[in-house]
Parts: sequence; structure tokens; C-alpha cells
Amino acid sequence: MTDTLSLAQYVELASQRHNGASGRRLAEVAANHGYDVSHSTLNRIRRGTYTSRPTLATLDAIAFLAAVEPADVYAAEGVAHTTHWREYEATFFQYYEQQERLNTTISRYATLRGLGWNEAADELLQVVRHYHDFQQGRGDWDPPWCEPEDDDVNDGPPPQSAYGLAARTEDHPKEDPQ
Repeated sequence: MTDTLSLAQYVELASQRHNGASGRRLAEVAANHGYDVSHSTLNRIRRGTYTSRPTLATLDAIAFLAAVEPADVYAAEGVAHTTHWREYEATFFQYYEQQERLNTTISRYATLRGLGWNEAADELLQVVRHYHDFQQGRGDWDPPWCEPEDDDVNDGPPPQSAYGLAARTEDHPKEDPQ
């Protein structure tokens, strides 16, 4: 049975596997293979002066550099290993970027409609639900920005939106409630 090495011992093993490479050289090798770890982090771990908890990316880089299974390096740090953490992180950043775009869209809509941010977010959610109903043939497309300015002037077809979405009952017949 093999004893579990410490994280510092894994960095030392990585250095030995790369001909006595320094922390700077190890960081370069890692970067050349798509891993992100700083030389100062590797040096502090190796000296035993690293006081933070290493990131999963750092642990993966050390495992690569030492040519050992990531689970072994994770165990040295007391972290359960998951092979899919990059997918979780990528999903988080995708969500974050989409949320930022959504916030920008809501802010732009609020400005155009003269609404507060929360009011605009609520209205957009209602419009999305309304649009879904329209797509399912349950109603006409009449979003709040297509409201006629004068209630007496309501002759003719509804106005076209910028996306060409007007009420077309022939394309979207209303369901017969039976």
C-alpha cells in the first residue's frame, strides 16, 4: 500500500519528472498543455508556505506535471475528485455571461419604455409568456409597445413589430375551447 503524498511532495515529484525544473519552468510546461497555475503558487506549495486552499485548476496542473492521477492529488488536499468540474465551471460562466446580457437587455428595454428595471423585467417576462401563447396559436401578437396611441384609431391590421410579428389568425388559429 502506498502512502498518500503531500501536495508539496507532488510538486517536488513534478520537478523531478521535469529534470529538476523550477516553479517558473513547471508553470510554463503546464501552460503549454492548457493548465493554469502560477509559478509563485507552485513555489509556495513546494516550500510549505502556501496558506490558501489551491484551486481545482491548480490541483489538476500539479497532477499533470507529476504524471499522476488527479484523484491522488485531490486526496492529498482532502478534496473529493470529480472529473467534470471543468464542465460545471464552464456552465457557470456561460450562465453568468447570459445573465449579464439579459441584464443589459432589461436595462435597454426599461429605458425605451420609460420603466424602472424591475418593472421592465416583469413586463418582459409577461411578454415572453404572451409570445409563447401566440406561437401556440392561443391569441394574437399584441405586445405593449404595439398599443395604439389613440383608442379610437384601431382600424386595419395590427402594427408590425421589428421582427415582422403581427397578429395573423390564418397562421395561428385560436383554439376551439370544447
